[in-house]
Order: sequence, then C-alpha cells, then structure tokens
Amino acid sequence: MKKSEWEAYCKGFYIVDCTIRHKNMAYVLMVQNEPPQSGEQEEWRYISWVPDILKSQNRTSAMANFYNLRPVPRVATQFKPVERSVLCDTGTFGWTGPNGGKENQPGLMHQMRTLWDEVYVLNSFSLSRRNGTTNEWEALALHPAILEDYNDEIPQRRYVLKDFDAFSPDTFYLMDTDGYIFYQSDDQWQSIDLKEMGYPELLTDGICCGPDGWVYVFARDVDGAKIFQGREDQWKVIWTKHSEMFHVDFVAYQDYVILSNNLGRFKIKEGVVERFQAPVYGSLLSVRDNLLMVAGSDEAAIYDGEEWQVIISPRFNEEGEYQPLNVKLNRSGSALLEQLEYASSEQGKQELAEAKAEIDQLDENALAELQQRIHSAVKRAGKTKV
Repeated sequence: MKKSEWEAYCKGFYIVDCTIRHKNMAYVLMVQNEPPQSGEQEEWRYISWVPDILKSQNRTSAMANFYNLRPVPRVATQFKPVERSVLCDTGTFGWTGPNGGKENQPGLMHQMRTLWDEVYVLNSFSLSRRNGTTNEWEALALHPAILEDYNDEIPQRRYVLKDFDAFSPDTFYLMDTDGYIFYQSDDQWQSIDLKEMGYPELLTDGICCGPDGWVYVFARDVDGAKIFQGREDQWKVIWTKHSEMFHVDFVAYQDYVILSNNLGRFKIKEGVVERFQAPVYGSLLSVRDNLLMVAGSDEAAIYDGEEWQVIISPRFNEEGEYQPLNVKLNRSGSALLEQLEYASSEQGKQELAEAKAEIDQLDENALAELQQRIHSAVKRAGKTKV
C-alpha cells in the first residue's frame, strides 16, 4: 500500500473487522473516527487489499462505501459455491462482494465465522449458515432449551448466545454470555454451566475449538480474567489474570489457538498460555489455511507461519515501503511506575508493581506494540492532534 492510498481510503477511519481470502487478497471493514454530525450519515468503508488484481493500475487497494450500517457489522469469506466476501450488520442488511451486491441475511449479533468454506452467522438465539451447495441461508437446529427460550410467548430470555466454534459439522460448541456451554455429543445437544464450578458471577466472552482437541473459553468475573480448557462436561481453569480484560477474538491457527483482548494477543497450546507477537497493533483475527491476518486501529498484517507482511498502515511511503514506528516505549516507563508507587494506596502499589514487572518482561516488539496502543487510544480520544 502506498501512503497516498492509505490517506485516500483509511485516514479518519479505524478497523472494526477483517477477513483473509489468500496471501494476496484480504479485506478490512472500517468506520469513521468521529461520530456523524446532526443530519449526516455514518460512513463505513470496506477496503479490499488486492495487489495482484490492481497491479496494472499501480495501486494495491479498492474501496466500497456503506452508510448507516447497524453496529457492529462483521465480515467473512465464503469459498463455495463461489469465492467472495460477505458482510452482515446487526439488522438484516447483507452484502456480498465484489459482484453480489445487497441482500437480506439472518441478522448478526456477535459472531461470524468461516467453517469448511461456508459462512456461519450467530445472533442471540440462532445460528445460520450459507449453504455451500444452494448458496442460501439456513438455520441450524440447536439445543431445545434455546429454541424454547426464543419461542416462549412471554420471553424471559435465559440464554443470550455470544460465540461458537466447531470441530466438525456435527460437533458444535455454542456459548452464551452467562457461563453456559451447549455442545453436541453423539448427535445430541448437551449443556454445562461453568458457573457451577465455583464462579457464580462468571461472564463468558469467547470460545474456540483448538487443533489440540481441547475447547478454550475466555471468561471474567470479579476476580479478573480466566481461560477455561475442556471438552463436553469436563472443564478446568488453566490461566487467570487479576486485571480488567475484555475479549475481542479467538481463532485456531496451525497447532494452537490465538486469543486477543484489550491487553494484547495470547497463544495457547496444550494448556500453555504465552504472548503472541505481531508487527502491528491489532486484536482482530482471521485465518485461512496457513495464513493468519491481524488487524486493528489503522493497520493490518498477514503471517504465513514464518514471516509477517504488513499490508495496510499509515507508515508506508509513496514507494510502498513500510517504515515501522521508530519511537519505542523504553524501560523508563517502568521507572515512571516505580516513582508513582510512593504516592499510591497499598492496593495501587501492588497493581503498579505488577504492571512494572510485566513491562520489564516485554521484548522490543511487545514494547513497541504497547506504545502504539497508547498512542492510538489517546488519538481516538481526541487528546492529541496528528
């Protein structure tokens, strides 16, 4: 991407979702930074990064505009019966590109995934797929309790579905916001309540079926964030963090899973959790074959298992060369926290000491990412002028 392309397509907008089709074709969905003025429509931009297709035009990207999408829309890639990207908002608006155009869709609330080349959409009470043979949307049969909950004449919603994943077309795992896991076993739907493990105030945010055969769940309660590992009715907590964390995305990649949240990205394999580094700040994830896409704020990059390629960023020059941010958060950040300890409460001292220790353990890439996150957050808050 050239600097002029980023300024024409991306400046003044930030990324809310991404999807990858192959190593030279990927997409990001962006929304304007500033809320629309009275009488104006909110603008969304769908950026297609397709350097091979646009090479003859001496550019890498194209753009489609949308107005007044119901937030927060998501995007995914459909691979059969035809390859194309699919956009769904939280109403009934849908769009397929590049040549499909507008269409009605089931209504998205929380999650959209590509499984076995087909697109699946989850709302609060149903799961639908775009059939790879008929190219039509169809609802999947779910746990009877979910259907009863939705069909009740006087709805008292017990379950609000939040996320889903699957090992196979007949081994789905669905998760609601309140600790319930619904899963298929021997062609029957079963359920388990993770709150009954001794976490009565648990809120569940994300789920992923790992290549190691385990299912991972990100959750939080008054004691902080937790990652559960399990399958069917057997679960345990494998990781805790006594800080406020909010789930963003969860994908299976190669032989591990990647979890992203407001504090970064984490790699999980066989129950071991460690940080996962990338050259750009981003918590939005997309996977296709051996490719991983990471996006967020104003940048996106693709990883092929060995090397990273930044594809969208304001740090490209006009020749298309990527110039990474030179200013890095150094160890003085740790020293600053040390000074603040003297003016803090006992609880604050402990929290600052933990933050200081965590900064001291970060490598240069992680320090750069943290600096970038601080910069982006302050910029979005309108407290700096760029």
